[in-house]
Amino acid sequence: MAEDLKQSDNTPKVPAEIPAETSKKGSIIQHPHALKTGITLLAVITIISLYLFWHASYYESTDDAFIDSSIVQISPKISGPVTKVYIQDNQMVKEGDLLVEIDSRDYQVALSQASAGWQGFVAQKNIAKYNAQMTGITSIAQTEEASAAVQSSRSNVKMVESQLNAAKSRLEQADASVTTAKANAEAAKADIIAAQAQSEQADADANRANQLLKDGVISKQDKEHAVTAAQSAKAQLSAIRKRSVSVESQVVQAIAAHKEAVNNLHQIESQYQQSQSDLAKAAGFLRETNVAPQKQAVSKANLESNIHGADYFKSGIDKAALELSYTKIYAPVSGKVTRKSIEVGNYIQVGQALMAIVPKEVWVTANFKETQLTYMHPGQTVYIKVDAYPSHIFKGHIESIQSGTGSRFSLFPPENASGNYVKVVQRVPVKILFDESFDSKYILAPGMSVVPEVSLK
Repeated sequence: MAEDLKQSDNTPKVPAEIPAETSKKGSIIQHPHALKTGITLLAVITIISLYLFWHASYYESTDDAFIDSSIVQISPKISGPVTKVYIQDNQMVKEGDLLVEIDSRDYQVALSQASAGWQGFVAQKNIAKYNAQMTGITSIAQTEEASAAVQSSRSNVKMVESQLNAAKSRLEQADASVTTAKANAEAAKADIIAAQAQSEQADADANRANQLLKDGVISKQDKEHAVTAAQSAKAQLSAIRKRSVSVESQVVQAIAAHKEAVNNLHQIESQYQQSQSDLAKAAGFLRETNVAPQKQAVSKANLESNIHGADYFKSGIDKAALELSYTKIYAPVSGKVTRKSIEVGNYIQVGQALMAIVPKEVWVTANFKETQLTYMHPGQTVYIKVDAYPSHIFKGHIESIQSGTGSRFSLFPPENASGNYVKVVQRVPVKILFDESFDSKYILAPGMSVVPEVSLK
């Protein structure tokens, strides 16, 4: 029993036919396949390591990426009960398709009331416009008539005034003519006296010469000279007397012209006074027409008030028509209806979410680490693997890189200056567009996970 316990220690038993040293040396020789498997495994690991190194040098990828799209929320602009719903959840719709109808009776009544009020103000506006036009026409006619009368009176005053000045000038000329004629008459009388004296002296000289010729004192020629001088003096006296008669006639004519000028002056002065009176009457009538602008201003103010009232009711019509148009909700874009939460009979409020429309246009938003953006730029090719379709690789390209990290645009961005700072690698959203159109068998919906690989070559 004791010997058995001694033999059952922890030392392994070695078969008798194979010594311990011989078994160690012969294990590799007896298992050559193990050597080959080890070498092959080492080669595969090496190749995989080289490939991963090469791939990491020319490609950048992230699993923080998803399908993105413009999700259009459909909400009503008015409140009311729903009368019709034309779509179902996950249904494709086109831009302009009718989606929902809201009870429009209240809005039709409001439109009718606004239209009736507008028509009433339009009628009042037309009446006010007619009154303003008539007031304006009457005022303008009266003012023009009064202005014309004043202008005519002023022109008449100026004309008569010029005639008065001319009459005064003619009277002054007549006065001068009378004075000149009287002076000429006095000069003619003096000339007659002088000529008569000369004629008498010449007759005396002729008589004396005739006696001297008889006495033989002078020659016959001297006597003839004396006779000729006496005849010439008589002729001159006769001519002066005739001229004196003409001068007297001129005096009479000048006096008559003077009287006519005086009478004409008195007549024109009477006309001037009458023209002054007419001008005063016309000016008074023009002053009376000055109240016309006030009347016209009142009519214009009444017209403007009615115009503003009509415009106000017209805007009410536009508002009522707009609200009536809101009772029909149309699809603003083409896409698929999602999250439909509306049924016939529901009472909806302004801004309530009824459904959403997801357009066909989708893209990938990939949040790369900031350390991965070193060689990344817009236009680079991207291979996109969608988790829902692992056997298909989609091709795309980088459209843009966001100017800011995702945390910076979060609801509560970090304030690194307030407290202890721990450096964390940030992620930057990169927008990737698909380069191919999708078959109907591929459903790419917003939020689906993808793994994009960006080729940095």
